[in-house]
Amino acid sequence: MTPDAPLPVVLVTGGNRGIGLEIAKQLAGRGYHAVAACRNQAKGEAAVKGLREAR
Repeated sequence: MTPDAPLPVVLVTGGNRGIGLEIAKQLAGRGYHAVAACRNQAKGEAAVKGLREAR
């Protein structure tokens, strides 16, 4: 990657809680476009909302 290139998109499974949520949080904080994959849509949306509010 070149210094001015955008960071890649990452897919984090189990992104609504635990380690998956923390990984998504850390990667998003470093500028990555983190996509959180979750089995339960409502829980996933709640997790993403929490991540956005924490920024």
